[in-house]
Amino acid sequence: MRSNRRTAHVHRPRCIAVYLADRMSGATRAEIGAAFRRDQTIVAMYCRAIERHAAEDNALRDLLLELKAALAR
Repeated sequence: MRSNRRTAHVHRPRCIAVYLADRMSGATRAEIGAAFRRDQTIVAMYCRAIERHAAEDNALRDLLLELKAALAR
């Protein structure tokens, strides 16, 4: 997740992890960015991208709901 590579098998899960951290952790975007070796503008960009894709992709929306439920336990 903290890799500098942008291959699809690393990038999309990283975006999802950043999105969930932003929505569920209560940490600032700067703190989240530091944890993922990104800056806060990238965290904001990842969050917008995941929201946009989830609005169009039911499978992604369902995955996010499942992950949020699992993390909330």
